[in-house]
Amino acid sequence: MKLVKLSLVAALAAGAFSAANATPLEEAIKDVDVSGVLRYRYDTGNFDKNFVNNSNLNNSKQDHKYRAQVNFSAAIADNFKAFVQFDYNAADGGYGANGIKNDQKGLFVRQLYLTYTNEDVATSVIAGKQQLNLIWTDNAIDGLVGTGVKVVNNSIDGLTLAA
Repeated sequence: MKLVKLSLVAALAAGAFSAANATPLEEAIKDVDVSGVLRYRYDTGNFDKNFVNNSNLNNSKQDHKYRAQVNFSAAIADNFKAFVQFDYNAADGGYGANGIKNDQKGLFVRQLYLTYTNEDVATSVIAGKQQLNLIWTDNAIDGLVGTGVKVVNNSIDGLTLAA
């Protein structure tokens, strides 16, 4: 019994010291940005790309498609910023003859990168898994993602150089 009392006293003492050095919540999250997208789509009836005279039209099919993306961005040190994007994409086919079931489980990390910004030369270096944002791709929720390094320079007004 004395061991339990000693542990309780030690826990209270440790808690008192840690509370004295705690950072206020407002200060801890001032450089953290949270954003996201939530999308729901409901489809009834799908065409097969090889249909002939509507023979492959399935009017009884019901698809419920859910998509959620949550973005976290935080300044972690001088001139360094970390970004992570979580992605959840699910489909539920309802009770039709050709119902889909959701076999994918869990949440996926879609983007994860580190940004270094040097204001003196107006240059940012982004390294990690990031959305490509090309002129040939859809740059919305479903844009292409790849792992690499991107350098962006804005030192000339009205001109952005990226490599």
